[in-house]
Amino acid sequence: MRVTETEAVNINLTIDSDAEYNALHESAIQHITVEDMIALTARLAQILAKEADLLEEMKVGEIGGLQKEKVALTNALESVKKQFAKHPELLDEIDEEQADRLREVVLLFNQICEENYRRLQAARRVNQELVGVISSIIKEESTKDVYNKKGVANQLKHDSVSLSLNESV
Repeated sequence: MRVTETEAVNINLTIDSDAEYNALHESAIQHITVEDMIALTARLAQILAKEADLLEEMKVGEIGGLQKEKVALTNALESVKKQFAKHPELLDEIDEEQADRLREVVLLFNQICEENYRRLQAARRVNQELVGVISSIIKEESTKDVYNKKGVANQLKHDSVSLSLNESV
């Protein structure tokens, strides 16, 4: 199942500003609510959906801009998880509507994670194939006729080519 960023946004659980995000992050650390957990999970799902879309479009360079918020959200969710593990009685405060919304967000989050992983693997395969093609071309070009002291042409053959790229997937 393909889940787009738009579908993640349509959950209607978004963080609209940095101030709202920062306040929510602080709240998640100090006093955890189910609404916090839902909002954090939904926002992380949006970020992962955007990342998956960028992977599909092979715009790997733009993914770096998402990492800071992705790491912060992941850390906040880890704090939430630890808080609920430390205080399981907080789960008793969840009403049926909140539980349904949380299940819906977690389901969507898991679908987006799977899609993101699939696209990441595809981008890695493309990257590996590209490096292989470039290596072959370089190896082919580096095998040239060279003349020795006697004026006889010898072919230089390189067994391997060292190659690295600045972009990583």
